[in-house]
Amino acid sequence: MTKSERRTASRLGQAVRRARSARGWSQAKLAEEVDVSTDYIGLLERGERLPSFTVVVQLADRFGVTLGSLLAEGPEPWVDEAMALLRAVPAEAREVVLRMLRGVASGPRKR
Repeated sequence: MTKSERRTASRLGQAVRRARSARGWSQAKLAEEVDVSTDYIGLLERGERLPSFTVVVQLADRFGVTLGSLLAEGPEPWVDEAMALLRAVPAEAREVVLRMLRGVASGPRKR
């Protein structure tokens, strides 16, 4: 792999890991979803392999995201921390926390 390909593979691998973890999926579950081996998912997430275009399309489809978001630079570091904190919130309180976050993200309301 060229240096550029290694950077792309690493960036894509991080995005796949983030998207998979955010959904609470195991590598085995993701592998089943895109019809590849669990080992292959591990190679992708570690940035050791560049997937075919078909696999990238399948990943984006299963995650419900655009191809561009999979290939874009990762989110700011606080996003991973926020996701971990949200996963720690008891299930019955999660919707309330999400509504609060959506309210903050949408900015102040005009009166």
